[in-house]
Amino acid sequence: MRVDRPRPRVLVLSRRDLRPALEGWEFVTSKEVTEAEPDLVVLDIPEAGAGEISVALSLCAAGSFLMTIGPEDQAPAGLHSDANVPLPLDMNAIRAQCEQLLRLRQFEQAAIRNSSIVAGLRGARKNRNTLDAIAGHYAALFQDIRRAAHDREEMLRAALERERGLRTGLKAELELRLEREEELRRKNDQLLQSQKLEAIGQLAGGVAHDFNNLLTAILGYSDVVLGRLSADDPARSDIEEIKKAGKRASEVTRGLLAFGRKQILSPEVLDLNAVVADMGKLLRRLITEAIEIVTVSRPGLGRVKADRVQMEQVIVNLVINARDAMPKGGKITIETANADIEEGSARGVEPPRPGLYVLLSVSDTGIGMDKEVIAHLFEPFFTTKEPGKGTGLGLATTYGIVKQSGGHIWVDSEPGRGSTFKVHLPRVAEAPDANGTTGPAAAPPRGSETVLVVEDEDAVRKLTCGLLRAWGYRVLEADGGACALRLCEQHGEPIHLLLTDVVMPRMSGTELADVLVRKRPGLRVLYCSGYTADVIVDHGIIHPAVAFLHKPFAPDALAGKVRQVLDMPALDPPPGPTPLTPGRPAEPDGPPRGP
Repeated sequence: MRVDRPRPRVLVLSRRDLRPALEGWEFVTSKEVTEAEPDLVVLDIPEAGAGEISVALSLCAAGSFLMTIGPEDQAPAGLHSDANVPLPLDMNAIRAQCEQLLRLRQFEQAAIRNSSIVAGLRGARKNRNTLDAIAGHYAALFQDIRRAAHDREEMLRAALERERGLRTGLKAELELRLEREEELRRKNDQLLQSQKLEAIGQLAGGVAHDFNNLLTAILGYSDVVLGRLSADDPARSDIEEIKKAGKRASEVTRGLLAFGRKQILSPEVLDLNAVVADMGKLLRRLITEAIEIVTVSRPGLGRVKADRVQMEQVIVNLVINARDAMPKGGKITIETANADIEEGSARGVEPPRPGLYVLLSVSDTGIGMDKEVIAHLFEPFFTTKEPGKGTGLGLATTYGIVKQSGGHIWVDSEPGRGSTFKVHLPRVAEAPDANGTTGPAAAPPRGSETVLVVEDEDAVRKLTCGLLRAWGYRVLEADGGACALRLCEQHGEPIHLLLTDVVMPRMSGTELADVLVRKRPGLRVLYCSGYTADVIVDHGIIHPAVAFLHKPFAPDALAGKVRQVLDMPALDPPPGPTPLTPGRPAEPDGPPRGP
């Protein structure tokens, strides 16, 4: 049969609201304890007055348990509590202490009911033997309670350790996922930037190709007219200004071709320490007196294979950029060193592959750049300078030269902290090439051979043919491949040289040359172009067996190259069928033109 036990009674001597922690207890007042002492007295030490302390002492002497709140060292003398809860107040701690004291109370009541030794407990507490026996029972009970509390504490500690381990694992997994997402975002940004620069480069190269044809005519005819005018002719200065403007325009096209990686290169094995040292005087003339330039050349520097003139252009462009970033003066540091790039350590829009490189670094103490400027830094015509102070092609040209040379460039900069441009070029295990020297310019060589000129640009073709005729050559001119083939069939006399453009509609210059060399053994070929997206070059490097003239060309360069090729051994016909694409008709491009 179930027996309903009365609710435990508690006297709270505190103004704090302890009801949430003592749910299930019966709260009594000081007036009600005269009839029967409560099971528990809660005394708030910081708030206790003399009256509360007196009530607590008397009830404890009558058999009630005492739980204090606050520092035990502040308790009045003679007041010994059965449990203490420190401040700040924790309701869960109060609830736990009360449950333990309630179990002790129940044990005491059971002992009173079932043991003759403790019969008449209230009066017998004065008997020392009886109190010692009760103390023994209490000690055993407290030991059981402490063991249970220790086991519970160990369980809680183990649960906390498991939770801590779970949180650590989740944190590590979250950090790894965030790191992967950041790496994916960075790779995506690099891909988009690379694709954008590649598209701009293709556009720039195409524009430069067409522009070079126009500049060839402008510069060529300027030289022709200047050659006919006397030194005191009033029109001479006007023509010279036209030629200067044409040369400045040709520099723009070279910058566009450099950015688009469409330049013609003459690579050689270089010691960058020697290149920087040779440029010392030139670089100091480029900067102001308020700027200090320092060179740090590492000994034992590896070699690189690149175009010397283009590498000098890279250094000049970077130094000029550093100079313009320090209008009030500062310091430029040019540094060279060997660099070993490992997997994942490279930086920049298009990071280089792991391997051995030579580092060329140009640093300044200027105004620096923010991320928005850096994102567009290598784009053609992008500049932060005032109108008329720059073309915006310096760094774009530098970018194109470095990339076409198989290298990598990136910049580290922050506003107010200067900038550092770092160029990595592949290291090679070859000795540096000896620097050659060129002699003084000679008069244009002449000849009497027959030259077939094939050029789809009318202005360039007329200029070329006019110059060759002036030098004594017999000239056949055609505006395309089909016209040239038809002209060769009609011309019964020998043709000594084919001077042909490379990029032409319907039939390229290389396809035309293959056909004509088979039909006319002994024919020599000179290619002419302002663009390297041709089959005669490989990454801007001309094949050794190919004669090539780059547009825009000067009349003297044309005369020298034509004479040089005519004096070379003739080409043997290539084996196999002609490279003409099946189904491509050799339709006439225009009427043949004779000498």
